[in-house]
Amino acid sequence: MNINIVSFFFNKMDYCIMIILYSFFIITYEYANLFSTCDENIKKAEINKNSYTSDCERYEEEINGNIKEQFKEKCPQTFSYLNEIQTIKHNNSNLYEAHCVYLYYFLYYSYKEKGKNGTEIKNPFNELIRVNNEHQDAQCTNFRGITISDDEILKLKDIHDMYTELNKINNITDECNNICHCAKKCAQTYEKYVETCNYNNIPYFCTELLNIKKQYDAKMINKVCEPGIPRTLRSFKSYNIITLILIPICITLAISSFLFFLYKVNNYVTYVSLYSNSFTPYGSSFRCSAINKRKQYNNIDKEINIQELSENSLCSFRKNGYHILYKST
Repeated sequence: MNINIVSFFFNKMDYCIMIILYSFFIITYEYANLFSTCDENIKKAEINKNSYTSDCERYEEEINGNIKEQFKEKCPQTFSYLNEIQTIKHNNSNLYEAHCVYLYYFLYYSYKEKGKNGTEIKNPFNELIRVNNEHQDAQCTNFRGITISDDEILKLKDIHDMYTELNKINNITDECNNICHCAKKCAQTYEKYVETCNYNNIPYFCTELLNIKKQYDAKMINKVCEPGIPRTLRSFKSYNIITLILIPICITLAISSFLFFLYKVNNYVTYVSLYSNSFTPYGSSFRCSAINKRKQYNNIDKEINIQELSENSLCSFRKNGYHILYKST
């Protein structure tokens, strides 16, 4: 029983460690609100890519045949893009990291029409980072080896699109000369995920949606739009997101407390048992009572044995009597 409890405790500890690691590494969604800046820089890199064409050609021979065409097509633009973002590296680390994630995102949508999925983008992404870091100052080294799934990419796009509409609302431009129109697009995308965030465990994505809701509500609360365009976005069932984070912590604390309680109780019982039997008058009376009971049981056993012995002797005597009488005749 105790072994099972300890095993259960350590299994929960492993689960908590896994949750902690998850919280450190799965953070791609928080970068989506910076993708508009990244998008501007990737467009600038497209304009300036020709100056890097000859540099990329020197590396084409060492690229695997399966991704050589993709590498050749995107290498000059990637070199230009990564060269520009090094100026951001020391001034805004979050924006710098967002540029690294955006490069994966950009490559995904560049090759989606050619039938490539999120996992298949990993190889050209890694090779572009590797070759760039051999040719010029190393960039995005911590992001080599990442894989962003199709589902994560889709969610990144939706977050990016919602932030794009919010930016249009905040800064009235020709793209959004009607605030209600932009708000409607944002609300429709947000609404797709309300039930998901009520009943599913993707807390980082849902946390980013809550940030969007906060900005949307602040901007639209006093606006009057046609029916179907909300002034505020629907809230999630907050206990779901909180529960996902708190459950493993609470379970771990509860089990730890329970095991500590059992340990203390066991020590207390052992202590009381030893000292009560050795040093207290009640302990002596308990021992005497136990001894008297044992003596009583022993006396009863002796009486039974004596009685059985007497009966056996009598039976034996009668048998012998019969034999003697028989022999006399």
